[in-house]
Amino acid sequence: MRYKSDAEYEITGRAVLLSDLHLKPEDSGREELLRKFIETRLSGAEHLFILGDLFEFWIGGKHVTGGEFGRVIRMLRAVVDSGIPVTILKGNRDFYMGRELTRAVGAEILNDGFTLRANGRRIYVCHGDTFCTRDRGYLRLRAVLRNPVMVGVYRSLPSTVAYFLANGYRQTSKRVGPTKQNGKTSIVLNAVEGVLDTGYDAVICGHVHTPRNITLQRDDGEKTLVILGDWSERGWYIEVEKDRLELLHID
Repeated sequence: MRYKSDAEYEITGRAVLLSDLHLKPEDSGREELLRKFIETRLSGAEHLFILGDLFEFWIGGKHVTGGEFGRVIRMLRAVVDSGIPVTILKGNRDFYMGRELTRAVGAEILNDGFTLRANGRRIYVCHGDTFCTRDRGYLRLRAVLRNPVMVGVYRSLPSTVAYFLANGYRQTSKRVGPTKQNGKTSIVLNAVEGVLDTGYDAVICGHVHTPRNITLQRDDGEKTLVILGDWSERGWYIEVEKDRLELLHID
């Protein structure tokens, strides 16, 4: 897997990052937790970054017009309208997000990772699935599903068919994930270290749902890997400000 960061952001104030909300229409609890987070933790932030799997699944523009995530879209639109830019990475569940969400929310949608610069530090930020290099089957499937031809075909499908396929992928992922060999779906530290050794001071990601703060010794000093937790019980987020990189949560 080749890691390349075309997008770059310079942070002079406080950036907030979160991941893996896995919002779905039938679960209002996480949506309410997001509302509470926005109201109590986001004020004064310079930028909000959502690092993938904001939604449990996404079928394209049909999800905007269908209204299932109307409240979420309005909440994020209000964040943008308040003057806080929102950047959303595609995750392994909602990788068909695109222009329709950009128009509805006013958010920037990115395909892959990006660089965050804060007080002279370079931080690589991504969803985290590409660090699971032992899961070669998933990485092959990822390349196929994100192929522009496949994206075009999927977006042209009737909404009923798109829902059926998206839900099938969702159920298969839930069923197959726990049966994979131990460690196969874990982040491989060698992959993270390969990124750090290209001149980064830290890596931030999500995907594996287990919050961790890991110090890695490299030839040029101590580096940091911070992994965000999901929003199944707590709302995990990271604040980056000057020399501070802190993993926090909201109950």
